[in-house]
Amino acid sequence: MKKINLICILVIYFSSFCFASDYSIKSLLGIPFGEICVIKAELVDKPNTYYAQNISHAEYYLKVHEINNRKLSEPLIVEPEYDHLKFEKNKFYILKAYETIQSQNEPRHWTKSKRAKQVNYLIIHKIVIKKP
Repeated sequence: MKKINLICILVIYFSSFCFASDYSIKSLLGIPFGEICVIKAELVDKPNTYYAQNISHAEYYLKVHEINNRKLSEPLIVEPEYDHLKFEKNKFYILKAYETIQSQNEPRHWTKSKRAKQVNYLIIHKIVIKKP
């Protein structure tokens, strides 16, 4: 009986590693977060997603076609962040940019016993832009 219990414990212990996952936040631009790059992009209407239509404060979204003179196989549509710049919609611009992330629904005043109960954590990718 002890041998069966020990085998069951070992099986459970080692099988827990099969379900463990390593998650990381990957850059949408393919360069490290905060690293300045040059992009070719245009401003377009917001995508028809819940976040874009109901939560995002951006008037338009950024459609990125090139990063550091490297053409993307498929354009990247992402929320831009910029101050006091005037852009025309659907016109191409060469911009300096870097990618950052922002979190939403961060837990506040957690006790250690409640930390595992957070289920609505959200990470938002933003491209901070300025004219060169």
